Amino acid sequence: MPPEGGHQPWEENDGTVGVLAKPFPHSGSWNLPDEFEQPEDFESEEAEDKWWHDHDEKAWAPELVNGAFPICHQGCAYRNYLVVSGPERGHVWLDARAGDGGIGPESKNGERMSFADWYLDWLSKPLMS
Repeated sequence: MPPEGGHQPWEENDGTVGVLAKPFPHSGSWNLPDEFEQPEDFESEEAEDKWWHDHDEKAWAPELVNGAFPICHQGCAYRNYLVVSGPERGHVWLDARAGDGGIGPESKNGERMSFADWYLDWLSKPLMS
């Protein structure tokens, strides 16, 4: 049963978080290869179901976010991750896979954002009503 309020804790390898002790696998932006561009038409319902299964298995593989954990949910399943393991340690990345945007580093003025930079930037933005 979920805790009061409906929130459930995430666990390693649940699709939201990989294995935190393993290094973050990215040094540059990542997105699915072109083979996962959605076809206009499918031969059958079974072919469409298989395509979506293969797509989701590849796009939401937990190892894509090894070494990082979510620090902010932006809505529509977009999240910011803080990298805690590997060469990108201390940087914040955007996970926009839900909108086919892939995973990429947060940056400002061409520089990767550390957690402190990202947090101060986030605090400076007006609240949306």
